[in-house]
Amino acid sequence: MSNQEANQSIQMPSKRQQHLLEDLILVVLILFTMLGIYISNIAAADIDGYLYWMVMIFVFAISAMLISIVQSKRQGSIIKKILIEQSLHWIGAILALFGVLLIVHSGSLTHYSASLMFLLILSLATYLDGIRIGWRFGLIGNYLGLAAVVMAYADHSIWILYFAAVLIVSIVFYVDRKRVESPSN
Repeated sequence: MSNQEANQSIQMPSKRQQHLLEDLILVVLILFTMLGIYISNIAAADIDGYLYWMVMIFVFAISAMLISIVQSKRQGSIIKKILIEQSLHWIGAILALFGVLLIVHSGSLTHYSASLMFLLILSLATYLDGIRIGWRFGLIGNYLGLAAVVMAYADHSIWILYFAAVLIVSIVFYVDRKRVESPSN
């Protein structure tokens, strides 16, 4: 069996299934973000929030790669090329995180400030990847950036950010429902 025949035999997800997967990933990443906000904001005395965000960059990277693989099946793109691009993108973000970590260990940055810097780096990486893989990921990137800024200015920012998360998820599901009901589909 040739590569072309093998690629044709792989079941391509429908557009609806692709949107559902992207929505599910959006909800999971928002939930992880909300947990990170809690860890960085409330439990800051017990747990270093920046360590949480360091782990989360790998979760976000794997999520982006999963979405890219699913999209590549629908678009007929070469998966190897996509994975290389994704890896280089997320390795750059990881290197930026290690730079912040070195600054923390030099004593020039507090652990809480490092959490905010990690969150901003994750925000930028997620937003920029959203340009490539879809608006949902860009929306998550914007939410992460909003979270970092609100956490820096508001003492009790957790409820503001939780409300924003619920609003974002609600809007995404509303937009997707309207797309499905639209006669153009």
